[in-house]
Amino acid sequence: MTFLSDLFGRTEKSPPVSRFEMAQDHLARSRTSPEIAPFAADYDGYLRQAAVEHCVALGDPALLPVVASRLNDWVDQVRAAARAGIMTLAPRCSPAELLAILPAVRRLLEARRTDHALWIAEFEALLVMRLCADDVKAAIHSPDMVLSRAAFQLARTRKLIAQEDLIDLALEQRGDIVLAQGALALITELPLPRRQHWYQKLATCSFLVLRVASLRARLHEETDAAQALARTALFDTAVTIRDVAASHLRHCKVDLRGLYRGLLLEPSTVARVACIALEGLRASADVALVEQFTRASAPAVRLAAFASWLRIAPQRKDDIAMLALRDTAPSVRRFAVDTVCRQGAYLPFEQAHAVLAPLHDYRNLLALARSDPWQWLETMVWVAANDTLDVTTTRMLERSAQAWCRTAPSRYTRPTARLAALFDLPDSVRALEKLGINDTWKRG
Repeated sequence: MTFLSDLFGRTEKSPPVSRFEMAQDHLARSRTSPEIAPFAADYDGYLRQAAVEHCVALGDPALLPVVASRLNDWVDQVRAAARAGIMTLAPRCSPAELLAILPAVRRLLEARRTDHALWIAEFEALLVMRLCADDVKAAIHSPDMVLSRAAFQLARTRKLIAQEDLIDLALEQRGDIVLAQGALALITELPLPRRQHWYQKLATCSFLVLRVASLRARLHEETDAAQALARTALFDTAVTIRDVAASHLRHCKVDLRGLYRGLLLEPSTVARVACIALEGLRASADVALVEQFTRASAPAVRLAAFASWLRIAPQRKDDIAMLALRDTAPSVRRFAVDTVCRQGAYLPFEQAHAVLAPLHDYRNLLALARSDPWQWLETMVWVAANDTLDVTTTRMLERSAQAWCRTAPSRYTRPTARLAALFDLPDSVRALEKLGINDTWKRG
């Protein structure tokens, strides 16, 4: 003690404990992944490195994911500790535990802080020694999509599974486009006779990109069989498939317009596709024929015919919209509304109301009314006054009212005298209350 501290009876204070020392003390008492993971993610690089080294010292395989999380750390010393830690823990881990960190390891291929290629090769060599084909197959079948993809790439680069077996495994994972594209890449490496077998299998794949690749590969030669396949593909539900088929037939000097016009006399599904295809060819001479199919018995054919007619003769969009609005099918009436809202067709609202109100087609009526805020509100009031609304219509009205209220403060126009008087009627007031619309909009 100094003279002054003796004089006044004061003792020296011990230096404060640093944050790092406190964290180290907590870390030393930690044993499980949830306890150690926050230290491994700390902003202090020394603490992250200490957390990795603590995992290795404990020697618990369950801590392997914590160590793997620092493989691409922004501090070189932490990265080195993580790499060394994984190689130390790996002999104690099961194949499943090692496969679980494979996605983190393979992500290093995209890292730019340093070149991990040599270490990844070392890890994968160790992993391959511990794995059997069944382990890899189980990982590819895993519901964890990231693990499934990493296991597929490992099997592909290390040739752990026969090529065609690996293609089959990838195609079995029907929900993963990455594996499906990997399978396609493997198919292109096969001998030509085997390739055709797999291209035929891809024709039923759920992914359009693979179906397109399959069709292009099978249409590679100008043979009668290829032309027959292209004619069949002309009626696929996917427009890209139809385009590939049409391109092949056009190259083979086939009269596509004549083919489609003849097929309009076939059953409804074929007629619908033919209408859509004629729309793409846009020949004005086809208008009269396409117009006839707006009166077909199948709603899907009528809808396709109206869409084709609009594309071939856009100058008649007003007439097309009115005719489509009078259709009995809701999908065709919705096309009429889209023609007004998106294509700029003119449809007097009074006429639309007269057509749609008897059909109780409130959805399309509200969509047409929306272009004018007060007309929209009047239509909502008219619909809300009906006491026999179903749950779907009630919810639709609620959403419309909420949308109207959101735009009300920015509105500069005022309702006409007729509408203002209408909104003051007792029935209208009750309808507005039902819609949750207050009277603030009346204030100038």
